[in-house]
Amino acid sequence: MSHLYVVYALDSKISVVEAESKAEALDTFAMDQIDDENLNYFIKDFSFGDGLLTQFYHDDQGYLFDIDQNEVPERLQQLNEQEKDDYIDSWIESNARQFWNDEPQFALEYESIS
Repeated sequence: MSHLYVVYALDSKISVVEAESKAEALDTFAMDQIDDENLNYFIKDFSFGDGLLTQFYHDDQGYLFDIDQNEVPERLQQLNEQEKDDYIDSWIESNARQFWNDEPQFALEYESIS
């Protein structure tokens, strides 16, 4: 039996989708968005700033880079460059795996650029 689901996207787009389950509703919504230029740019832009990758730059204490000041937070400044890079990379990888939990091949794309 079909139900109506309301799906809310990152860019404040709201859609009502008829589906058998929540998962099917999300899949249907995603398929409808696949050709959206803005969404594709957001997901595929691997530069730091406006894309999805930026959402992975955080640890359990907050963001790992202050783009306005072009520096890492004070809590990371005592680390040497290699330690800092390793720490940030490990959090980006962890956050990407968590975000892409049901699609691990996409997480690998984000992990490979960190």
